[in-house]
Amino acid sequence: GSSSPQEPLQGAEFLVLGPGTFCRLLRMVDAKTQINHLVQAGHYEDALALAAAAEIHESEPQVEARYAYALYSRGDFEGAVFHWLRSPEIVEASDVVALFPNLCPADLGAKLQQQARGWLSSPTSSGKDTTEFPLPEKLEALRHPPPLRQASLSRAAAALVHFLESTRQRLLLVPTNESRLRSSGNRKLSARELEQLGLIDTTLVSARLQCTPPRVRDVVQLLKSENQHCDLDSVAPLLAAGGPAYAEPLLWLYRSKGLHSRALAMLVEERCCVSTDDSSIATDDTAGPRPWTKIQFRKWKARYVRTLWFSRDPRLAGLALEATATLFDVAPALGLAVFTGSRFGDADSSDDDDSDDRHAIGGAGTPAQDVVAWMKQLELPFETNYANNKSAWHAPSFLKNSKNDDSGISKLLNILGAPPILDSPDALRTALSKTSVLLKPKDTKGKKKYEQLLDDAAADEPLPLDSGNSVAVAYLEFLVSRGEALELLHNELAFLLLDGLLKASEDDPDKARVYRGRLRRFLRCSQRYRADQVLSWLTEDHLAKEKALVLARLGRHDEVLALYIDTLKDDQLAEAYCDSVWRTAREASVARYLRKWQRRSEERNFMQQHSRSSTGEGDDTDDKDLVPSENTYNDDDDDDDD
Repeated sequence: GSSSPQEPLQGAEFLVLGPGTFCRLLRMVDAKTQINHLVQAGHYEDALALAAAAEIHESEPQVEARYAYALYSRGDFEGAVFHWLRSPEIVEASDVVALFPNLCPADLGAKLQQQARGWLSSPTSSGKDTTEFPLPEKLEALRHPPPLRQASLSRAAAALVHFLESTRQRLLLVPTNESRLRSSGNRKLSARELEQLGLIDTTLVSARLQCTPPRVRDVVQLLKSENQHCDLDSVAPLLAAGGPAYAEPLLWLYRSKGLHSRALAMLVEERCCVSTDDSSIATDDTAGPRPWTKIQFRKWKARYVRTLWFSRDPRLAGLALEATATLFDVAPALGLAVFTGSRFGDADSSDDDDSDDRHAIGGAGTPAQDVVAWMKQLELPFETNYANNKSAWHAPSFLKNSKNDDSGISKLLNILGAPPILDSPDALRTALSKTSVLLKPKDTKGKKKYEQLLDDAAADEPLPLDSGNSVAVAYLEFLVSRGEALELLHNELAFLLLDGLLKASEDDPDKARVYRGRLRRFLRCSQRYRADQVLSWLTEDHLAKEKALVLARLGRHDEVLALYIDTLKDDQLAEAYCDSVWRTAREASVARYLRKWQRRSEERNFMQQHSRSSTGEGDDTDDKDLVPSENTYNDDDDDDDD
């Protein structure tokens, strides 16, 4: 032909080259065949580069998979994982996990080894190993796995964890943060995918624990997830064998599976924590797994039982009530927090993301009066354990007087004319609660506020939890603060406060001051107790002010004023009371007693002035500061003024 032998034909399948009578016949090989030859020769990276250049993307997953198995056989676990993750169409989680039976729970590892033997006996009859896409590197990896011991075992565990976490993320189609996982992610998972997730989660627990150091916190985060698919029968024995160091992940496994009875049965100090209370011992993954201290264990237990109490499930509330008794033996403040939803401790926030409603009362299906009765029967070893941890044996005040906030106290300072040393709300609270400083108010309104502030300062002091009754008092205050309207419970609180006051008055004035302050605050705040019944309990002479509060609630103003004037000899309190009620009560008795007080005050002032005049002493007292002005009340309202 006209074509020169040195000029090849464009697009020809065959090419003939050679001078004279000698020639060479060359045939163009397609890219797929070249890729296959490169893989057979072990040049995996060249094969991947050619596939990318020729844009033969359908060949890449197979090459990636074969390269990964080859790297695994060489002991390059990190490189193998990198390429396995690039070939999800060829390699499933079960294919990879089967290569690491030592990193799985014992029963699962035995099952996978048996499955691998089946692959070896019939390599083309299962999985992705077909005659069309043979994976001889996988068979070689199964026949001759690299040894896994010590450092290589830890490296293999870390690499396997990375593979499983990435595969799990892909299956769920959500971020790897376990706290954000939701069931089935953004789509419905198939039965095969659910099976794969079960294998992934189960192996993740085991592999994380075999990393150096063990990744206990990661295991806990996985097991806290509501949608974790760990196999209970495989993971529970593994964690139980770890002893106290793995108590927390085992408890979370039971919790996430809804096995609360098993979890509560395991919550025993001797089984879950070390004997010391040294706070320097903590779960630190950089130093390996560490068991709980007793304090850490008790706080975790309290948070868990609190979650059950506020779960709105009557069955779980019953379990919580039973499980809390042991907390009251060692830390009543934690036991009380179970029922009040209070936060406690520096580590509390880590597990405070539970879905319980802390604005509710809790205890679904459990009558509050039954809880109070149960608390009253508690026998607390106060004298034995109080000195070891005082903060664990006190309860805060749940009832607050909104009128005496810090801004109100600041205004009161001006009325009282407090000295500079007390010129702050905190300083005033401290002074009122710890000293007997008596500030002289400039007017009767200040006197009333001062008296109430004294009571509130005492009521805000921690209540010693030294008996079942004291626990019941704190819980009832919590119920009242949450709007509990049952008269029976309000009466019960009044009785217990009074009972605590009377008992403490005999030998413990500090505790008596706390009970008295809380009793007065309750009598002011509550409108639900049966006033006539409470009045019948107030028979002691030192309960005059408490009796006056109840009489005021009944509207018996003349008896209130009689107590202030005749019994307590406190004219300022009488005037303050008149000033606070006469405009609303419009009763003649109020005006009559106010005039009676005026006459008595004028007589007393006259005698004092006469005495001072006879001795030549001056008198700088301004009577207008001691008696009400003439227009404090209307004579028109005093229909019974005789």
